Amino acid sequence: MLHVGTMKSGTSYVQSILGGHKQELLASGAEFVGGFGVQTRAVRRMLRLPEAPRRNRARWLDLAARVHASPAEVSVVSMEFLGFATEAQVEELVSPLRGLEVSVVVTVRDQLRAVAAQWQTFTRNQGKDDWASYLRLIEDPEGGSRAHRVFHRAQDVPVVVARWGDHPAVAGVGLVTVPGHAPASELWRRFATAAGLDASIADPSVARRNDSLGYASCDVLRRANTLLTGLPGPVYRALVREAALGPLGALRALEERPVLDRTAAAAAARRNADIRALVTGGRVGLTGDLEDLPVDADPSGYPDAVSPPDPAHVLRAARALHEHARSALVAATGAGSVDPVDPVDPPGPGDEVDRLVAESAALLRAVAGTR
Repeated sequence: MLHVGTMKSGTSYVQSILGGHKQELLASGAEFVGGFGVQTRAVRRMLRLPEAPRRNRARWLDLAARVHASPAEVSVVSMEFLGFATEAQVEELVSPLRGLEVSVVVTVRDQLRAVAAQWQTFTRNQGKDDWASYLRLIEDPEGGSRAHRVFHRAQDVPVVVARWGDHPAVAGVGLVTVPGHAPASELWRRFATAAGLDASIADPSVARRNDSLGYASCDVLRRANTLLTGLPGPVYRALVREAALGPLGALRALEERPVLDRTAAAAAARRNADIRALVTGGRVGLTGDLEDLPVDADPSGYPDAVSPPDPAHVLRAARALHEHARSALVAATGAGSVDPVDPVDPPGPGDEVDRLVAESAALLRAVAGTR
């Protein structure tokens, strides 16, 4: 069983349950083959194809061999990047599994909620666009923006379903909706049902959840990203992860959430309708409830234009990032303190947030130089 995403649909939650109950799964006749780390490295390599085919196929071929050798009735591979695969890459991924019954599960989230979550991920991965700009960019296919490309690669459910469901070796595609108001454990129950697993073998209350950042913290990150270009990907991701899990994550409950404007809400509702049509048209099976994908959002409940984050919240987040960056450099160098680091692109006078962000970026670059 291949769980192919989508992003921001509770995949980390499901994967943490699978990874935390390997023995229970095996006892029930299922296996989370290799674990999340092995699966992630294998999928990342396959998504580089057609480059260096021998090297990039190796990990996936090894994982496929383990699936073939597994005594379990159900072997589970759960990695949301599988949803990014092109038609040619789907063929590469499925081909080593021939002779097995391959089913695909796609978890999907209400698009009215997914957009903000996807923007947060964007800002944590070198995205530089503010919230208002992002909302327009993701709906502009002619603009060729990174925001549009990344968003639709992750959230175009009909495309994901077509690429996987049209492969002749795939027995079927099942859609699992993220419950809108039920406890998180309901998502695990739905996923297990769709995947053919025994939901009762796991305690979902101990699962790890991928908590989000607040509006102001995301805004500070995207500002810093304009000054962190050129860092190696793994180093950049580690720096941002440390900041997000630490000082910025601690501000989450104190910050507001970004709100869609009317235009963006209407577009999100249309995407929900497209996902619903996959079910009503018989293209996919459903575990969950179509009401989790609302299509009749009241336009009056959304503003004509979005508001920027509260300036006081942005200043607080910028100060938190600055203190974190300074402490990280002290820890990295073993010094009791650090001298001021000149920003790569110093801001103009009078903007405290810009000054803090510029100095934070310079400090983080210095930290990167120690790794």
